[in-house]
Amino acid sequence: MRSRGHLPGLFGGGLVLVLGALSLLSPAAHGARRVEGGGSFTDAPVLKEGTYSDTIRLREELFYGIDLAQGQQLAVEVKAIGKPRGPLSPTATLQLQIFNPLRDADIDFDLVSFTGADTASVRVKGKRVGSDKDPDSVYAQPGTYYVSLKFFTLLGKEKASDIAEEEYRTRIKLRVTGAAVSPSPTPTPTPTVATPTPSDSPTEAAAPAPPAPRTGGDSSSEPSFFSVSLVAFLVGAIGSFLLTAGRRLVRSRA
Repeated sequence: MRSRGHLPGLFGGGLVLVLGALSLLSPAAHGARRVEGGGSFTDAPVLKEGTYSDTIRLREELFYGIDLAQGQQLAVEVKAIGKPRGPLSPTATLQLQIFNPLRDADIDFDLVSFTGADTASVRVKGKRVGSDKDPDSVYAQPGTYYVSLKFFTLLGKEKASDIAEEEYRTRIKLRVTGAAVSPSPTPTPTPTVATPTPSDSPTEAAAPAPPAPRTGGDSSSEPSFFSVSLVAFLVGAIGSFLLTAGRRLVRSRA
């Protein structure tokens, strides 16, 4: 039978072990939340600003999403924690890059050697969303941006690498700066009312124009040329007769 004098020591040692185990299991103790990166854009977890922990193997490319509004800027830092007593690979490399909502890659990226034995860090800082006037810029529109962490070898066959079967812990820190700015709404075009012109205004019916004067003769209402000539001849003949008769009468009286 154990002496009671050993119970406080045993109890104290057990308490230390329990607290130590809880500290290892609690992500808050390390300030990082556990997350699993997606193998493509479509299954990438959409995260908030903060620190996360994950694991990565050789030949993997992991994706993480984060929503950015206009005026915000993303900075990413990833640390890969090596195994000092594990295998080494002098050509293993980590690559970190940012993609826009259309999944176009930013030109800038960070590339660093990670042998598997030491701790390596990669950092990328994007531009402010909406600050570039170029509509083709990858930072032109707000939306879900993506972070890509790729682990590969520059030379040799990856399957034959000494670290091909190893799994390494990563620490991902996402930091968002800048105040979110609501995009300016597109003004609704005001419908324009056409101003009626004088030609468009209703006018009274114009009075009919008087008929044009007739140019042709009408036998039923106007004398013909023959009739006029005959009358003129008769008038002239009678006048001549009367004039001659008058002269003779004057001579005979004289």
